Amino acid sequence: MTRIIALLFAVLLPLPALADMREAQDCAEKLSPSASDVFQGSLKAMRSGQDPQEAVGDEVKRLIANGNLKKEWARDVTSAAVQCMKLFQS
Repeated sequence: MTRIIALLFAVLLPLPALADMREAQDCAEKLSPSASDVFQGSLKAMRSGQDPQEAVGDEVKRLIANGNLKKEWARDVTSAAVQCMKLFQS
């Protein structure tokens, strides 16, 4: 499923950005399941130009509110996902 989403986004991006997307996806594949969920959920906001930290923060808040992420894990998950999102942005 993750690969299908990554492929869909890669096709929709301009060609110069494909390398950045590949680096970001490679990074995301190494994340914990929770951080990977945050990364994937934040991609749409990033594509619309939102700051990586803000996009990830919003996604973390949404997952906590829905009970899909514990508050105790939020800081570590946010930090890991932001690192991959920054690769996508560069």
